[in-house]
Amino acid sequence: VEDGIDNRRLVGHYMRRAGAEVAFALDGAEGVAESVQRRNAGGRFDLIIIDMQMPVMDGFVATERIRSLDG
Repeated sequence: VEDGIDNRRLVGHYMRRAGAEVAFALDGAEGVAESVQRRNAGGRFDLIIIDMQMPVMDGFVATERIRSLDG
């Protein structure tokens, strides 16, 4: 979850080189929505890297909401 295009490209590059499937969200709200959608489809992300300072919803709030999905 990253609002900066350069950071998305850099992290995506290294994660793909390591064999990861990569998905991006542009802000915290989108990251939460992606996590909910993935769980509703019966899956989950193995790793979420999240920027703490973003527009719409910051990484602190988004992390708290994603963690609350585990019940």
